[in-house]
Amino acid sequence: MFGYVRHYKPHMRVCEYESYKSVYCALCKQIGKEYGFLSRFTLNYDFTFLALLGLAVDQDECNFEKKSCVCNPLKKCIYCVSRSDVLSYSSAISMLTLYHKLRDSVADSSFFKSLVPRFLLMLFSGKAKKAAKLYPVQADVFEQCMKKQRELEDEKCRSIDKAADPTALMLSSAFEFYAKDEASRRILKRLGYCLGRWVYLADAADDLKDDINKGNYNPFVLAWDIRSENDIKSCGDRLSEVLDMCISEVNVAFNLLDVQRFAPIVENIIREGMPSVQKTVIFGKEAKNERSV
Repeated sequence: MFGYVRHYKPHMRVCEYESYKSVYCALCKQIGKEYGFLSRFTLNYDFTFLALLGLAVDQDECNFEKKSCVCNPLKKCIYCVSRSDVLSYSSAISMLTLYHKLRDSVADSSFFKSLVPRFLLMLFSGKAKKAAKLYPVQADVFEQCMKKQRELEDEKCRSIDKAADPTALMLSSAFEFYAKDEASRRILKRLGYCLGRWVYLADAADDLKDDINKGNYNPFVLAWDIRSENDIKSCGDRLSEVLDMCISEVNVAFNLLDVQRFAPIVENIIREGMPSVQKTVIFGKEAKNERSV
């Protein structure tokens, strides 16, 4: 996951924003508790959404408590507290995702440019193994999907649908974990799949310029024969149409869920945060969305 699934603060009520921050801070605390202090710096908006949705559909009660910030003891933070394993699960998924992202960076970079990701890979490999032991099903799905992603990139796959499929399946598996019955399982798998597809394609759209200049693989470049920056500008509406369909499907799936709490916050992310990020990625306009919590 790449940090694209963000909230849109200007249209959030103060209480909603505080609740969102409480989940963000609680996840930061949980990641540090289970995987070490440095792991906290890997936290991004995508994993906050994973935790937020898990807490939204969870039957257990959520409470809030105010304590010192784990990164700045002089600052007080509100933490979301739950007896469920949602925060622990989200922390593990963040470690698995980081591990595969680092492996991908090493494979795609020259020796000298890969030195930093190689070093980070050494630091986080053990943490990813710990996460894999806790959630072996998701770890296996991630491994197989990343292998398939590499194969598609090596063969220069021209299909946008096929290229986005591995990431979509990864998130489908990640969100399926929260299912309580067969009906919710189908809905969460669909939500995760469409969200994963959007994340992959948003990242591909964001990297269009660099990928053209560096000759890197990008499904849009091959599928639409994009060769220059002018070509990128001319296909903005097509990119929007493809990504809008993904957001629409995510929204439909969410509306079918039995949500216990945080519905306005999740709706803000899906209906306003993601479109705002998408607009910035495609058209280069500065989003009004807050960059940090």
